[in-house]
Amino acid sequence: MKGILLIAHGSRVQETKEVAYGYFEDLQKKYKNCKLGFMEFNEPSIEDAVKEFLKEKVEEIVVLPLFLFEGMHIKKDIPEILEKYPIKFKILKPILYDKRVSDILFERIEKSEVY
Repeated sequence: MKGILLIAHGSRVQETKEVAYGYFEDLQKKYKNCKLGFMEFNEPSIEDAVKEFLKEKVEEIVVLPLFLFEGMHIKKDIPEILEKYPIKFKILKPILYDKRVSDILFERIEKSEVY
C-alpha cells in the first residue's frame, strides 16, 4: 500500500497553515491515503504523519513538498527526517519554475489594476 505525504514548511502565521490544509484537502479528494506534515511550527509534524503511515502498514510514501525551491529543507532536512523510518520514500521535486505559476502572477497583476 502507498501513501502520499504533503510536506509544508509551517509558520507562526495561522493563514499559512490554512493554505497548506487547502492543498491537502484538494489532494484528499483525488487520492485515498494522504497525510500532511509540517517542517516546523505547526502540527502534525512530518514525524507524526510518517508514524501514522507506519501504523497503517503503508509500504511506500510519495513525498510531495509544498515548496517553491529546492533548498536545504528539500536537499538535506527532509531526507534526514525520513531516513530514520523503515519505509520506502520517493521524494518528488518541489514546484520550482513552472509557467503556470507565472500565469497566476500575471492574472493577479492584471486584476490589481496596477497596469
